[in-house]
Amino acid sequence: MLLWFAAGVLACVWLVRLQWLLLRAHRLHTRATDLGLWVMWVLPVVSWILPPVRISRMDKAIHGRRSWTVWVWAVLWAALTTPPLWSPDDLTAPPQGERVLLLAATSVVTYALWAVVVVRLTRGAEVLAHETGLDA
Repeated sequence: MLLWFAAGVLACVWLVRLQWLLLRAHRLHTRATDLGLWVMWVLPVVSWILPPVRISRMDKAIHGRRSWTVWVWAVLWAALTTPPLWSPDDLTAPPQGERVLLLAATSVVTYALWAVVVVRLTRGAEVLAHETGLDA
């Protein structure tokens, strides 16, 4: 649970900084509040929708198109954070049997794709900052 919390904090800090860079470079035209970027990871229904939407929008702002990795990550993120998929009978019971293996595989692939998305967007933002002179 502590690692999940720490990962969420790092994701929020990264998203806020990325959004500000894209706004200063005039690649994004609408701004989500910093608090909105933080809260979207906490509220269950909102966390299924907003992170993929905002990250996809930032991907398009940086690269001019949306990457397949963002789309696949978004689908896996929604599946990973939907508890009824893993323990449909009793939401408080841990997953059993094959569900444990599926949950583990989904977790590994989701976080691997998250790393790819973060690297892709961060490198793109670095190039953008250099091209626009915002890195000075």
